[in-house]
Amino acid sequence: MNIAENILRIGIPEAPAVLTEGGTVTYKQLRESTRQIASILLARGYAKGERIGIFSENSAFFVAAYLGIIRAGLVAVPLQTEVAAALVTAGVGFTVTT
Repeated sequence: MNIAENILRIGIPEAPAVLTEGGTVTYKQLRESTRQIASILLARGYAKGERIGIFSENSAFFVAAYLGIIRAGLVAVPLQTEVAAALVTAGVGFTVTT
């Protein structure tokens, strides 16, 4: 079990996990989003320890992507949204965007 699984495990399913201007994401919703992201990355063949970039504003998606990457045993690399696209992919296996 890794830190992403520990964070998601402790939350009550219907309790708020992420609060945004657009609404609330429950632990149940966050667990499902995180599971989906981890599954997609593993299905693409990424190996434990590979770097995965997150190109997103601060949002519920960012939280799910970050935790999904960690849950898959990969390394989350948050990227500033102002960074030029050519620089984003340097040394990063895959970039998750909104």
